[in-house]
Amino acid sequence: MNIVDLFPTPLVIEQLEIDQEDQLVLSEYAAISDNFNLNQNQNYVSKDTYLLEKTPKFKEKIEVILKDYVYNVLGENESLRVTQSWINFNPPGTSHHKHTHSNSIVSGVIYLQCDNKSGHFEVHRPAVQNRQVHGEVVNWQQYSYNYVFFTPKIGEMFLFPSTLPHSVDENKSTISRISLSFNTFYNGTFGSDIKLNQLTLR
Repeated sequence: MNIVDLFPTPLVIEQLEIDQEDQLVLSEYAAISDNFNLNQNQNYVSKDTYLLEKTPKFKEKIEVILKDYVYNVLGENESLRVTQSWINFNPPGTSHHKHTHSNSIVSGVIYLQCDNKSGHFEVHRPAVQNRQVHGEVVNWQQYSYNYVFFTPKIGEMFLFPSTLPHSVDENKSTISRISLSFNTFYNGTFGSDIKLNQLTLR
């Protein structure tokens, strides 16, 4: 049987070096409980949703990787900029619901504090690819599973299309799971004047 993988979903995993100065800025912010709001899913989200503005060198490092993603994965010669960025704080016993990110092209999550019990990062099959009628699955492989999970490491970044459903399962560790998430959008002018699809963003 010759199987051809059509339209695969790209997920990039990159190990980042976070310098001590930037790590300190983010850690000090995460250590103050008043900096967070509890949302309906029992996980905490930072009140500041532009946190990477506090660490410009770290933000620049991420945007360099985004440039590679746009060229090597999307096949474009455009640039993406980080728009919003925020910290997720999950104490033991909490999880993060399945969701997507609107008004974004590529989203990312970077793990600042975690261990192998603090919750898997899960990506789910998009709803448009789900079959409404199917038999009992006995052969689990990439064409039959509905989600895949990864055990994140400190400093690991996941980049993925913002339309890809994702979640984090229950934190069964004794430590809180802390991650930094961000959204992106095109920067400057993209599209083509000749093709009548040019758009300039400022």
